[in-house]
Amino acid sequence: MRQAAARLDRLIDSTCELVAGILVLIEIVILFAGVISRYLLNSPLDWSGELGEVLFLWLLSLGAVIALRRSEHMRMTVIVTRLRPGTRSVLGRLSALVTSVFTGVLVVSGISYMGQQQAITMPTLGIPGSWEI
Repeated sequence: MRQAAARLDRLIDSTCELVAGILVLIEIVILFAGVISRYLLNSPLDWSGELGEVLFLWLLSLGAVIALRRSEHMRMTVIVTRLRPGTRSVLGRLSALVTSVFTGVLVVSGISYMGQQQAITMPTLGIPGSWEI
């Protein structure tokens, strides 16, 4: 059971990193095409900025997941490194619990907000606003 969980963990980790890498490449291509189209061809791609914003929000979320999984997310390392190992362990577990509860609250309220945004469409792409969430 533990090996299966470890394999699933590695799969989730590599999938998040792969999707984030692909999104970075797509973001670069879309924004570069928008800049070239606007400033060199004098014919702006109206949808490029809007799509870039949506992709950036997804990239931001995936980046937070990757940083949290690597234990590289923002934290008070100056204070944590000065604590005793036992205290550090307790605070690490408390931090994981707070993060889990906060994530749960965000997911529950996000589902409600996503339902509200479903009725709003993006001006140039014509897709529902819930895709940004």
